[in-house]
Amino acid sequence: LVGTISYESDDTDADGNALTERDTLSIGVVPAAEQSISLAQTDATLRVGEEGRLSGQVVNDGPREIENAVLVLQPVGSSIDSPETEFAVGDLNAGESAGFQYEVEVSSEARDGPRQFTYRLEYDDTNGDSRQSDALYARHAVAEKRQVFDVEAETVASAGSSTIMEITVTNNNEQELSDVTAK
Repeated sequence: LVGTISYESDDTDADGNALTERDTLSIGVVPAAEQSISLAQTDATLRVGEEGRLSGQVVNDGPREIENAVLVLQPVGSSIDSPETEFAVGDLNAGESAGFQYEVEVSSEARDGPRQFTYRLEYDDTNGDSRQSDALYARHAVAEKRQVFDVEAETVASAGSSTIMEITVTNNNEQELSDVTAK
């Protein structure tokens, strides 16, 4: 950094006024390393037409402590929605990490395939100034829509005859279903 210092000297001009002197001052400065944030161990359970989850770890790679951190999930598009887009992380020392989790719903009109999710960490630095990380990316696949039930029947019935038909119904849903009626 280069600066100029102006001051009045003890010397005077012919009228008796103090002389203004100027000196240049140079100071060497070493900038601190840029604050670095990353994501680790990201995971997703996403399927067309179902509710799912995004999770992982946000890591303060340093070099400084961050305070009051909030991880913000950026909008993905009209086919994936999260009722809560902010996850309170809190304070993280350099080298520390904290887990996060978002509940998301994938529309039944969505297509299966890879999606990129974008996060930003908003936080206060050690001086109390508000900061925001660069975009943090995680890529996850949305699985194809699954049928709630698989139905298998191996009995053959001829026209005009009667027979007992045995059918196997398999629940493909992750939830237990009750009072299922086959027709």
